[in-house]
Amino acid sequence: MTLFQKATIEQAKLKLGMYGETGSGKTYTALLIAQGLGKIAIIDTEHGSDFYANRFTFDRVNTRSLVEASQALTEIEKSDYDVLIVDSITHLWESVQNAYIEKLKNHPIPEKRREELQFQDWKTIKRPYKEFIFRLLNLNKHVIICGRLQSEYEGIAKGQELRKTGERMKAEVETPYEPHILIKMIQRDNGTAVEYLAKVEKDRSGLLSGKTFTMPTFKDFAPVMDMLQGKVQVQIETEVETTQKDTALFKEPDRPAEPPKSHQQPEDFITQPQQRRLFAIAKTKGFTKWSELKPAIVIIYGYEEPAHIKVKDYDAIIQDIETGNIKKE
Repeated sequence: MTLFQKATIEQAKLKLGMYGETGSGKTYTALLIAQGLGKIAIIDTEHGSDFYANRFTFDRVNTRSLVEASQALTEIEKSDYDVLIVDSITHLWESVQNAYIEKLKNHPIPEKRREELQFQDWKTIKRPYKEFIFRLLNLNKHVIICGRLQSEYEGIAKGQELRKTGERMKAEVETPYEPHILIKMIQRDNGTAVEYLAKVEKDRSGLLSGKTFTMPTFKDFAPVMDMLQGKVQVQIETEVETTQKDTALFKEPDRPAEPPKSHQQPEDFITQPQQRRLFAIAKTKGFTKWSELKPAIVIIYGYEEPAHIKVKDYDAIIQDIETGNIKKE
């Protein structure tokens, strides 16, 4: 059996990203495009859609929490909405960073408390955010991701001013590469009125590459819709799934049997009695199952399953539940 198969168009839903400065027309343009795609839902991080509630029909959830945004995504997956707008992804990315910094500031070991991120922290921070992005890409709905603009600079020489080298979406650095289409929104005063320009910076279809639309609407992007011929949105393999396949590359030779549990080191995983104690404490705070605890624990500690929790973090998790740092939404 060959790995290769005849190529067909499997993309079924539009995945569009846009970014720009405040007032560049991101929310308004996103709604205009979404209007042509069907029933609209919005994850709104700054109540920016308030000003369009009388001009467009849509449902929304207001939150800057990645945990709540993930819960909203679960609801969207089972709904009859046709298109989801995330406005803005910038705030969700910042929320993950702030949550991790808060964890560091309140570390149960005083010597390990700090308020600044270090290089080794980013892998942990990116994990729940990237999981959210992959869910957006695999969602069987059209998705429009809005983000703020961030300028990039580089130093010339010591004592001299920084030089601006470019602009990009203010989010995790790989985010702009994920959608099918990426547009930069620009506000322009033509002398009589303010116009919104949409500059297409990336287009995988090739139909819109290099184009700039003035006061863009759904019609400008309709040609791409004709290419989305898949019946159900193709599923992109997540980093976790790829890693599980490729762990065979680094498989170690067989080792002697592990020592009895009584000789395990502090870095080992918590025992079943410890898991039961954790759940008993969580129950007193209103949690009824692991899935209710999981979103917050994934963001703060990175554990997907209770059996994965290490002894070194156990007391801190218990403390977070008891003090309300981890609470049921």
